[in-house]
Amino acid sequence: MRTSLFSIFLATGLFSCNSNTGEAHKTSASGQQPDEQPVKRCFQSVSGNQHQDTAWVQLEIKEENITGYFTNQLFEKDARRGTIQGSRKGNEIKATWTFSQEGRQDTLPVHFKLENNKLFQKPYSYNSATGREFIADSSSYAIRFDALDCSALAPAEH
Repeated sequence: MRTSLFSIFLATGLFSCNSNTGEAHKTSASGQQPDEQPVKRCFQSVSGNQHQDTAWVQLEIKEENITGYFTNQLFEKDARRGTIQGSRKGNEIKATWTFSQEGRQDTLPVHFKLENNKLFQKPYSYNSATGREFIADSSSYAIRFDALDCSALAPAEH
């Protein structure tokens, strides 16, 4: 009897150790593990007549969710530095950029497109009646950012 009970407990213990509830192997609708770490990607754009205007973007991509940093430093002007938060649909990103400039905090929409290891941004238009920048419906992804090693970005740049 004692041997039979021991065999039952041993079999039950082994079975419970090997049973898989499937929880650890579930994937999201996008095919990624739910606890997967965000992918970090960084980009830089240099523009202007003297190539003195520089912008940096650091994206953290986790499934459809996008977070990160965006800095736009125009020559001899105060930089806009802040965070971005939004979502991705395919290779297009729509986010809100919350930034500081001249001691004031503001927000703007920002639209990016990831393509061939580059990042493209829709430029802003200016509404003189409201004094605000906006993204026109007819805007194309005209501002090109080249991929950059994220370790090349100093903490002050984002």
